[in-house]
Amino acid sequence: MFLPISDEAPRDPGTPWITRFLIFLNLAVWISVNVAQAAPDAVGVIPDEIALKWGFVPAHADFASALSSMFLHANLLHLVGNLWFLYLFGDNVELRMGNAAYLACYLLSGLGGTFLHWVFFANSQVPAIGASGAIYGVMGMYFYLFPYNRVRFMYFFIFFLGTVYVSALFAIGYFFLTEAMMGYLSAAKGMESGVGHFAHAGGFVVGFAAAQALTAWGLVRDDGWTIVSWLRGRRRDYRPPAEHPSVAANGRTYVEPEPASADLLLALVRAERMEEARRVWRREAFDDHGLVLPAREMLALALFLDKSGDATSAKDAYERIIAAYPGQQPYEAEAHLALAGMMLSEYRSTGQADDMEYIVGHLRKAIDQHPIPARREIAQRWLDAVENTV
Repeated sequence: MFLPISDEAPRDPGTPWITRFLIFLNLAVWISVNVAQAAPDAVGVIPDEIALKWGFVPAHADFASALSSMFLHANLLHLVGNLWFLYLFGDNVELRMGNAAYLACYLLSGLGGTFLHWVFFANSQVPAIGASGAIYGVMGMYFYLFPYNRVRFMYFFIFFLGTVYVSALFAIGYFFLTEAMMGYLSAAKGMESGVGHFAHAGGFVVGFAAAQALTAWGLVRDDGWTIVSWLRGRRRDYRPPAEHPSVAANGRTYVEPEPASADLLLALVRAERMEEARRVWRREAFDDHGLVLPAREMLALALFLDKSGDATSAKDAYERIIAAYPGQQPYEAEAHLALAGMMLSEYRSTGQADDMEYIVGHLRKAIDQHPIPARREIAQRWLDAVENTV
């Protein structure tokens, strides 16, 4: 038997209020349902009449029951299992995605999982209940956003008890593939197994797709370590957990990354120790032409270098943003605008117009790409001034 008990979780700052609220809401519904039932020998088991009334019955499908079924659980074990997975994976996802997007994707994943279950068992009279589809959606989001994290499993086999760390990529991938396979076998036999495997698999796919879309649209921060970087072959190696300095908090372990150049820079920028970050950048960037931080932190560093008067380093940093994050806004557009501003300042000081073509090119890209109207207006004013001068 394998049970996930924790994860290596360097996470975004904040408090996962939505995850806590969802845990509380599911507990409150379960307590209300079980206090209301009359049979004392069935405490912890949902009454049939409530499952039929509020659960999702595929043969009588409607949106209201698809939504209400997400907050009902068959028994105490069903409830505890779902909420444990929500607690384990939900906080990282919520703090990366933001409260509103996370809640929307949670509900959308639950509905998507229910829909896939209906597709394969449309004539079923058996009510489907549980938050599993939504929680597998959270796991799908985690899979996309944090494949390099590691999940700690407790294992028990006969007399052997211990723990082992597994990459989140393979741990969560295993759960998904198992559910997809079990769903396929159930559908092939033409009968339900008592577990909504397709609801789990469908929720996972919806959550994964939602995280991918929101990241691509720039609504969720891309830290450079999503599933995309793994598919491109980018490696991020960890020392064994015992060698990491860590702090236990609320039953979770927060792990310091390897002190490599990129990780050290990232830690310094996020801690707002910008002068130290500037010195590390100047020391490392000259030799390491591939050194680049996640887009948000890279832009913060470039702006600090620019403000500090370190023009050569700032130009290099802006150019790396443009090369490393094409299409990721507002970071690429802001780098174009800032780079054009630096070059314009040099032009005003020297009067040399050799770089004017590059300035115009950067400004036009900022006008075309920047999602913030005020920044586009600045770029347009600068472009008008340059064209009138030339």
